Amino acid sequence: MIYLAEKNGLRVTEVPITEIYTEGGSTLNPFKHGFGNLGKAITYIAEKRPLFFFGISGALFMIIGLITGAWVLYIAYITGSGVVVGSTLVAVLFMVIGAINVITGLILNALTRFVVSAIAEEKERESLMNDHEVSKGSERGFVREIKEIIRRNRGE
Repeated sequence: MIYLAEKNGLRVTEVPITEIYTEGGSTLNPFKHGFGNLGKAITYIAEKRPLFFFGISGALFMIIGLITGAWVLYIAYITGSGVVVGSTLVAVLFMVIGAINVITGLILNALTRFVVSAIAEEKERESLMNDHEVSKGSERGFVREIKEIIRRNRGE
């Protein structure tokens, strides 16, 4: 609810209450409710700050992959028997997942910035239009073109 209030530009304040809920207690399963709230928080962070969310998780995966890879190389060096294929594949998998997460964060961040700037430009254009053009909705671009042609033909 707080997320929706913030998204719609509302202020959130704390209001004290006198009601005490002791009879029967909560009807929600605490684990289900807790994981539900955690999932919503993660979704909120991923939508609001994709580079932070995917960048941190990608960096974590890459670090795990690098540590696993270093461990595989260390074991191969100590034993002299060669590299263990399974552990090597796990290390590579973690590094690939990390790289994909970082790239996803970069792409989503760029896309978010593009959409936000496009919305801001559209709002600015709409604020510069007069009421007649705004009320026409999808015809406003057509109306602008006609006015521009008429202005050019008059020699203004």
